[in-house]
Amino acid sequence: MPDTYDGPFSLLRMFWGNLAARPLRCALSILAIAIQVVLVLMIVGLTSGVVAEWGKRVEGVGADLLVQPPNSSIFFAFASAVMPESLGDQIAKLPDVDESAPTLILSDPKTFINIYAVDYKRFNALSQGFIFRAGRPFQAPDEALADDIIAQTRHIKVGDVITLSNHSFTVSGIVAHGKGARFFVPDMDPLQFRASPHGIVQLVEAVSRDGIDALYACL
Repeated sequence: MPDTYDGPFSLLRMFWGNLAARPLRCALSILAIAIQVVLVLMIVGLTSGVVAEWGKRVEGVGADLLVQPPNSSIFFAFASAVMPESLGDQIAKLPDVDESAPTLILSDPKTFINIYAVDYKRFNALSQGFIFRAGRPFQAPDEALADDIIAQTRHIKVGDVITLSNHSFTVSGIVAHGKGARFFVPDMDPLQFRASPHGIVQLVEAVSRDGIDALYACL
């Protein structure tokens, strides 16, 4: 092979020349670039998936308006419960509001799964209601609803006893997923289930049959 090359510049010739002269360095460079590209794609994919899933679950609640405290995170589990529950009653009295539902959002410390503490009748009225795959609504403070995804993943059936935030609940029903959380418990707290004082929530959801524009106009 001649020491010099007087022909036109060739990027492909330079690539193969470097690869033949320094195979280990080229292999490590290719591997490093490939790892970086894969990690970036993984992070973007995971982030997009989490945000899309969060959006679908919030949309499935059926509310036209979400009220949160100032400077709250879009991820409800990271928001502080500082709003009085009575704010939901005040919003419900507005002329174009058909229903409002104060909601306390909890996160299981072991699994980081969201849990909604709700008034079943008011929360159910925000949309077409829960679609039950099995069982019935909760009727006691120690009963809970689980959505079908978490039920299938954990092999949960109606009547099973589960532990949420170190408290035991009996599963009274399995509902279709897409209502914001994986588990739903009554907004009653005789066992000190909630970490925040009773009557304090971090989210109020409202719905209007006249649509979003009518709802915003009355605020």
